[in-house]
Amino acid sequence: MKCTINKNNEITAFWKDDSTAPENAVSCDKVYSISSFLDNENNIKCIYKLTNGKVTLTTDGSAYNALQYARNREEAYPTIANQLDDIYHNGVDEWKKTIKAVKDKYPKE
Repeated sequence: MKCTINKNNEITAFWKDDSTAPENAVSCDKVYSISSFLDNENNIKCIYKLTNGKVTLTTDGSAYNALQYARNREEAYPTIANQLDDIYHNGVDEWKKTIKAVKDKYPKE
């Protein structure tokens, strides 16, 4: 049996006959990685899995999703060089405002 999954990780259709299933259909009879990330040692970790036709979070996926705010912050912060330049030209108080804006936008959960 095969099924298709949309961007929201929802199963959208099932095919009992694998030969009639579209190319993007996946097997519903085994665990299947829907979304993944690389850990610090470059090991692939699955965020979601498909088991017996049901999409669920993996343990690794739960931990990964819990730290989304940290990844958002990391992308939003200016580089260290830009932060030092900001301190030099505008002072520590202006630098603190910049950092606080990022922390306020992406608070710890």
